[in-house]
Amino acid sequence: SREQSSPSKEFWQAKLGGVAEVIASAQPEIVALQEIEGKQTLADIAAELKSKHQLAYRYAFIEGSDSFTEQDVGLLVRGSLINYRRLEQSKAMFDSEQFYNLSKHLVAEFRWDELDSPLTVMTVHLRATPEAEELRTRQAKLARLWLTSQLQAGEDVILLGDFNSEHAALELQSTE
Repeated sequence: SREQSSPSKEFWQAKLGGVAEVIASAQPEIVALQEIEGKQTLADIAAELKSKHQLAYRYAFIEGSDSFTEQDVGLLVRGSLINYRRLEQSKAMFDSEQFYNLSKHLVAEFRWDELDSPLTVMTVHLRATPEAEELRTRQAKLARLWLTSQLQAGEDVILLGDFNSEHAALELQSTE
């Protein structure tokens, strides 16, 4: 990220204003962001939304364990967030070699009074490069494992993020 950081304060302000404008136009309840430099980036976006668009967003951020890229994930939320956390694989998971650690992820739980079930949102940033496809698959298996209890309970779950997939999405075929 240092290599890709803004060349000037004016450039950063323009970029920040553009991101805030897009968010403000849609006014989503939850915004998941990947490849952010850190907590300050989320704080800056939230401040821009408040000052220029009168929209109040809080942010959720936990620094990832991969400090090489300085790219993390985070959430901007308007309300209903009750907790957020990072997860770590157990020694047994690691030893199984079925999984590969998710160094950049955040799991958040939301609850609304009018709904019986919580919503779990997991935002991830999987390994990049074509050579890392097998690692991404193992990372996706770990994410799925971590969401198993919510899925088995019939709760709503969203897994999203930068999957760094090298494959185009498959077209849905009509069943008619």
